This record gives sequence, structure tokens and C-alpha cells, in this order.
Amino acid sequence: MATLPTFRTRIAPTPSGYLHIGNAYNFLLVHRWAQVMSANRAATSIRLRIDDLDQERVRPEYLRHTFDLLAALEIPIDLGPKDVADHLSHYSQRDRLSAYQLLLDLAMDQGLVYACRCSRRTVAALVNEQGITGQTLPTDSIHCPCVAQQLHPDHEDNCLRLMPTKWDQVLQAMAQQQQKSTPSEDISDPITAPGDDISAMPPVLRRRDKLPAYHITTLVDDETHQITHIVRGQDLWPSTILQQYLATWLNLPHFSKIHFWHHGLIRNEAGEKLSKSAGANKTPWLPSSNELKWLREQALDCHFDAQ
Repeated sequence: MATLPTFRTRIAPTPSGYLHIGNAYNFLLVHRWAQVMSANRAATSIRLRIDDLDQERVRPEYLRHTFDLLAALEIPIDLGPKDVADHLSHYSQRDRLSAYQLLLDLAMDQGLVYACRCSRRTVAALVNEQGITGQTLPTDSIHCPCVAQQLHPDHEDNCLRLMPTKWDQVLQAMAQQQQKSTPSEDISDPITAPGDDISAMPPVLRRRDKLPAYHITTLVDDETHQITHIVRGQDLWPSTILQQYLATWLNLPHFSKIHFWHHGLIRNEAGEKLSKSAGANKTPWLPSSNELKWLREQALDCHFDAQ
């Protein structure tokens, strides 16, 4: 059996829109950490994993842009699809639905989830009723009426959410970690601070359309691929804490050992984080020579752990 590289990381874009400079920055940081580890004589690999489960938002042009951007950034990919056709034929998350369902079944068997029929409007009303402003990090979850109703998980209107008692544990862990760290304003500094919005509503683990949510697919994929190091923006810091707890509860030993590195975000002139959903890039973007030079300089200034 071949020996696995000691440093195994991944680039995991979602083709729900054209990628932007913030995505490029993240990709370069992944590459930079691999270079640092390689310089310390570690065997490394970078995997491309395209999170395409939400087929309603995926477009062929968004998929193509992922490969065009990686080529422009000159980031070598060791594992994963080489082009759009290769991804669709061999690497789509749709081909891993059975593995995701197994983890959801385990979560249900262990009583980690409950069926919820709350719409976004209902959630907003609950937030307003319970006086959760979003200005501070919540330490208690919203009191969702669906918990006591014990709704059937397979009803067409129901999603599956993490049990409030479990979400409370995660929120309290976030609050404790926040107190121990000081967020940096420099986009090139590693931080362990929460992102822009942490909801007090227990997170969805299976959507109403019965597809697994992001947290489940990420756990399965990173566990299966035996990823050892992950670079994320600070907006995904809450996701990291949640997923670490889920990995423990669901007995995913490899995921629990992953080294995470959270970086500051590149923001627009209004100080808002860039996002595809907010229309950060309405047309396919590739970095100019000056943008590429600046991005590489930012990545070089980062100080990664050589572990």
C-alpha cells in the first residue's frame, strides 16, 4: 500500500456563481501552506473538491471558471478532477449521496437531530420574539416549537436540525474560544475569531429537499479523503467548531485531528465580505498581473505552522 502524504489539503469551491478575489486569496493560501510544508521535507498533496450538490445553483460556466482561475493562479492540483467533463463523470458529490445518507442516519439514530418545519420567516419571527439581536455571540439556542412536536423526519416540509441541547454546547464553546483570542484586522494574519453572523437557530443538517447540508457533506468528504490541513476564511470559523463537535459525536476520528487555519477576509469598500450570493462577481473574473502580484505578496506574508 502506498504511503499517504503527511500534508493533505484541499481546495473546495462551490460553483453557485463566478469565483472572486477572495476565493483566489484562499486558494493561494492553501498552495502557500503546502509549499511551507514541502520546504520542511513533508510530502504534500492538494485535492480539488467541487461542492456541487445543489444542482439548482450549479452552472457549467461556473464550473469552467473554477478551472480557469486555478490555471491563472498557477496552482498545481494533485488529486481530483482535471476539467469540467472529468468532474461530472467521476467526482460529483451526487455520486456520494449514499455516504452522506449513512452519516445522516447515524445522526438520527443517536438522537442528534430533530425534524423542523420552520420557514425563514418563522425563524426571523422567533429571533425577534426571543430578543436575539445578532450583535453579540449567542450562547443559547432559539426555542424552536418543532422540538416538542416531534415531527416526522420524512415529511416533505421538514428539514433536520441539530438538537438545541447540542447546539448550545457548540455556541458555548465558540464564546469561550472568542474570549481567548483577539481578532486581527490584517487579512494576512491567522485568526480564531467568529465570522460575521452566527445564528442562534440550530443549524440544518438535512434540507427540506432531503439533500444533506454543507456540514454533512464536508464531514464525509474530508473524512473519506483523509484531509489533514484546511485553510478557511474567518466567516467559516463557526462551521469549523460545529463540525469538530459533530465529528466527535458521530465518531469520525480522522476529521477530529485536522489542523485548521482561519484567515481574515478581503472585503469591499463598505467593509462587507465578498460573496457570490451577494453578486461579488457577475461576470467571470481572472486576476490582472497587478492583482496576482498583490495576492501572492499577501500569501507570502502569512505565517503557517510547519506541522
